[in-house]
Amino acid sequence: MNAAAARAVALTAHAGQTTPQGESLVRHLERVAARVGSAARATAWLHELGECGRECVHELLACGITPVELTALELLTLAEGEDYGLYVRRIARATGPSGELARTVKLAELSDHLEHLPASSPVARRYQQAREQIERGQRRTRRRVRELRIAAA
Repeated sequence: MNAAAARAVALTAHAGQTTPQGESLVRHLERVAARVGSAARATAWLHELGECGRECVHELLACGITPVELTALELLTLAEGEDYGLYVRRIARATGPSGELARTVKLAELSDHLEHLPASSPVARRYQQAREQIERGQRRTRRRVRELRIAAA
């Protein structure tokens, strides 16, 4: 999906919404999108959609979202009642291009949160631990890909 279309969807979906800290959610999305490369920018714009329902998925499909991006968004959605630690583990261990995309966006989001929270905040500590776990997952996945390429050569 092109980033401009994703931005338009996000601006409409999140108009007037704020973060738990009272900041514009759109401003958070702008910063996260600015932290990632062009291949991840659309997903970064859309990562806060959450469980958007069938109509939203149809709109995203009409706007050109790819199966990889859609799966990454599913990974990035914390399900109602889901334990945060299990959610982070799910992203950290996700395989394939969708897993890599989800980790890229989640790391950018966590970095943004950590820059805007007091270091003494319990939430900041949880986000720091999440970032470390996802970074380990990212390294593990890259190592596996290298090993598979060497084995195939």
